[in-house]
Amino acid sequence: MASSLPTEVLIAICEQAFVESGKQSTKSRKRKQTGSELNVFKPCVLDLKSLSCASRRFREVAAPLLFRNICVRTREQVVDLVRSRLFAHVYHVHFPAINILTCRRPLGPHIMKLIKQAQSLKLASLEPAFYTDLNRHLGYLLSSHSRLTRLEIYGEVNLPHVDGMSVLADLVPRLPRTIRTLAVTLPGSRPSIGGIESLFAQVTPEGTVHHSLSRLEHLYMSMQLPLQLSLSPAELALPIARRLPSLDLIAIAPHRGSQSVMPLHLGDPGGYGWGMSGDRVEVWKVGRDVRWQPTLGDGREQGPITTIINVGTFAGMNG
Repeated sequence: MASSLPTEVLIAICEQAFVESGKQSTKSRKRKQTGSELNVFKPCVLDLKSLSCASRRFREVAAPLLFRNICVRTREQVVDLVRSRLFAHVYHVHFPAINILTCRRPLGPHIMKLIKQAQSLKLASLEPAFYTDLNRHLGYLLSSHSRLTRLEIYGEVNLPHVDGMSVLADLVPRLPRTIRTLAVTLPGSRPSIGGIESLFAQVTPEGTVHHSLSRLEHLYMSMQLPLQLSLSPAELALPIARRLPSLDLIAIAPHRGSQSVMPLHLGDPGGYGWGMSGDRVEVWKVGRDVRWQPTLGDGREQGPITTIINVGTFAGMNG
């Protein structure tokens, strides 16, 4: 029966199975609220995999959806994927333990090709060295990247002498300018005002807006902050919004005490939810007054007025 259906009908059936399984997965996550990873772009393919077993034609039309989001853990998996015909369907790549970046073996061309193919990247590492030298390890992968639009970095390692904001500031110059969505959950238990000033310096345009995050639309940060900013994250959100001309949404989860997982469905470009760790998550919508007015005295023009509107505060749940 399936072999006689037109290809367009099979594609529609597979897409519907993909959507329905995605809804079921979302309900399951809301019930459980457990885990230590950010629930972003998690493939919802259980029903679709069952459907693809029905016939060879179903497998052919289901492949672009089944292999759109992939999770790889070893170098051998990367090599096998890049050499297969399924490689052309890859859109999002998840490295749950990307320790190959901190080992002494050369990366080789296959992982570089995989990263270049992806438009969305999610990664973490079990090695503390990955986060303490994040700009070097990750910058090597992204230096020549031009397609990446979404990047998520998360970590659960213990780094008591590291300032997460300083790590982010060092990484910003190495990010591709194509980034539209950035989510970072960085370890580190020694926050400092100096780290925040370093981040401001990296995203402050000097006569031009063409810095690495000039096209960023959605920003999600979860890390230990100084006490004043932890109590009032809006004091951090507004200066960041002023420095990022394309920013539309910003969410901050200041770490204080034990961490937990709070999945947020904020309507990012892909329509997926973002989970962030923290005792609470505050979300702001960025507004800009586009009217330009001449300033008094020197005749220079004043930029648009930037405001942020709190659209919700979410309390974390201990799993």
